[in-house]
Amino acid sequence: MKRVIIFALLPFFALLLTGNPARTSPIYPYDVYGGSILFKNTSSYNQYWEIELPDNLQGGFQFEQICLEVNDIIKIEHLFRVHWNDASKFDKNIINPNTHFKTISVYDMDTGTLLKKFTSGNNIFELISGTIENGALWEINITDLIVSGENQ
Repeated sequence: MKRVIIFALLPFFALLLTGNPARTSPIYPYDVYGGSILFKNTSSYNQYWEIELPDNLQGGFQFEQICLEVNDIIKIEHLFRVHWNDASKFDKNIINPNTHFKTISVYDMDTGTLLKKFTSGNNIFELISGTIENGALWEINITDLIVSGENQ
């Protein structure tokens, strides 16, 4: 009877020893910078965005096109995973979406008309919460005033 109990409990103890999350979870050898970007369309236009990204993309926002209908809000991750060995060489200025993109062209999706073109350095993204290095939440809200040129 003792043998039956011991052999019945043996798989349970083996599972306890090997199933510990601290033993099975990998250690990721990198730090994560950045956060998320909320793209909002509160204008009266359905919008199509063409985004020119940096040549040497090291992470961050990776889409070259976005379609936003009226009142759409899209949340997209803007993350940079930097290996510990490369941390001292990483340029944290590229985390800021205002300088990350080369150009953003906003078109009227219904007519194909160019509404507005933004270049790197235009402060169109607003930091809502968090820090630029960790857990940042950025927002860009394209309104009729912005696409008509009155707010730039």
